[in-house]
Amino acid sequence: MRYLFFSVVVVVSIWACGGGALSKQEVSDILTKNAWRWDVQAIRDSMSKLTLGQAEFDVIMASLKRMESGVFEFGKDGTLTMTVKGEPRVGTWSIASNGTTLTMNLPNVAVVPNEIVAIEPGRFMLGTNKEQGILFPKIFVPMELGSTVMPKDTAQ
Repeated sequence: MRYLFFSVVVVVSIWACGGGALSKQEVSDILTKNAWRWDVQAIRDSMSKLTLGQAEFDVIMASLKRMESGVFEFGKDGTLTMTVKGEPRVGTWSIASNGTTLTMNLPNVAVVPNEIVAIEPGRFMLGTNKEQGILFPKIFVPMELGSTVMPKDTAQ
């Protein structure tokens, strides 16, 4: 009986530890399924958990204002198109072999690998890394069907 109990505990432990990670292909499939936009309100809400100086806060607010109309399209061929205020920038994207890091390479934007903190078909989030200049989490949601390149204004 103890052997059976121990076996069940081991199986449940293995399942709990390894069940959450997605493969590189699964992450790629989620990213390429539709166009994405920043969830500006969710990003603002997440900032209450950050310790920021005034200069960092100002940089984040400027980024949010600029990106509230941004759209990201991840092509199956590794191309990335970011459109902001109707102006597209074309670059590339890649995922690390373990499926936990997204690298976006766009013109005039520093190339910094971003940790994928969470990803599912309706949302994904890239983590912060102050040492690399990533001051706030980037939370993405799919563009609504039929919406234009300019999502509704979320400014407050």
